[in-house]
Amino acid sequence: MDSLFRKSDRLLTNTSMEIVRDKMDEIHWNAQLVSIMGANGVFKM
Repeated sequence: MDSLFRKSDRLLTNTSMEIVRDKMDEIHWNAQLVSIMGANGVFKM
């Protein structure tokens, strides 16, 4: 399990955050549940 956490941390540190979507500022990230809905095949990230 520790190796999984190390790999996850490594991947997150190497992930670029240069592209930020328009809705990022409107999402309440401290909410217990965050649901992003849309049509199939639409990039919902």
